[in-house]
Amino acid sequence: MDAFVLESWHWWALGLISVVIEGMLVTGWFASLAVAALIVGFLLSLHPAFGWHVQVGACALLTIIFHFVGGKLFFRKKEAEAGPTLHEKVRDIMGRDFELQMPILNNYSELEINGTTWQLKGRDQKEGTRVRVIGLDGDVLVVAPVIAQVQDPSLK
Repeated sequence: MDAFVLESWHWWALGLISVVIEGMLVTGWFASLAVAALIVGFLLSLHPAFGWHVQVGACALLTIIFHFVGGKLFFRKKEAEAGPTLHEKVRDIMGRDFELQMPILNNYSELEINGTTWQLKGRDQKEGTRVRVIGLDGDVLVVAPVIAQVQDPSLK
């Protein structure tokens, strides 16, 4: 006779507790555990002869399956909707020229590029000056003034 007996209500309780924990932590693992526990509890109510080791193994296996399948279905979708990362945004504006919307004073300013406000670092410049993004210092764009090059027509 088995001294340790798991009944279907144990699994339903674990499922509900997991839902509460998932609501607080939002990891995905507890949501997967909740679904797995509820399924094991339902199956146990239909066929109560499963031993505790089969129940725990089934719950563990289902949790892992639901976590990775659910992660691929739901989290990839969110990543696609999130738009470009900060790294991708920086890569896209590196080397580009922009007109200052505000002067650079005491080596710092701000500039809005594609809906994102960036901090700028560079030599003091007047508003309207064309600057080129030449680097990144932490999360601050390093800029330098664009020097207009006069082309000599005789060099062509």
